[in-house]
Amino acid sequence: MAGSRVVAVIEAVTVTGPAKNLLRFAARARSSTAAEISILTFNRSQQSNPFLDAARSAGLEADVIDERFRFDPGVMGQLTALLQRRSPDIVQTHGVKAHFLVRAGGLARRYPWIAFHHGYTAEDLKMRLYNQLDRWSLPGADRVVTVCTPFAEALARRGVPPSNQPRLADRRRSTRCGGGWKSRPADGSFFPSDGSLVKRRNAI
Repeated sequence: MAGSRVVAVIEAVTVTGPAKNLLRFAARARSSTAAEISILTFNRSQQSNPFLDAARSAGLEADVIDERFRFDPGVMGQLTALLQRRSPDIVQTHGVKAHFLVRAGGLARRYPWIAFHHGYTAEDLKMRLYNQLDRWSLPGADRVVTVCTPFAEALARRGVPPSNQPRLADRRRSTRCGGGWKSRPADGSFFPSDGSLVKRRNAI
């Protein structure tokens, strides 16, 4: 039986951190038929970049949203159209921008949504303010996956119900943040192959 159709929305140019983990995970899922994961990303240069090249080299399908400038209002329409064409069973988001667009566009009402939280950078006031969007975006996700217990506790303070955060498989390893994903959801909720997340959404 074919796995779930998943679209992963991420803003990335290079293959580092969460982007590298996503590509590796998507390639493994594809080879095991656990899920069909395609990538949806943003590009302002109208040219390819190392992230897109790596995704396609791994045999993954990648859609690109052409972004003319920061806060381009045309991004929302492209995102909506690309998701409609892919018709995913599950939408993944990685990063503040992707989280915000899925909720602001009403897409969380159309597709089961798993948001991956990788922590924040706060190098200036602009980024600190930008990160505050998650206070509104993330509580609207069906599931929020993060990398360690301190991040999970911080998300709870931001309004993400603990029931929406998958139980970590290894609490001892999940107490330290940084250095990549230290654990995975014990209940398989990255993309439940039995359709439970889809069924739960349809029951709402």
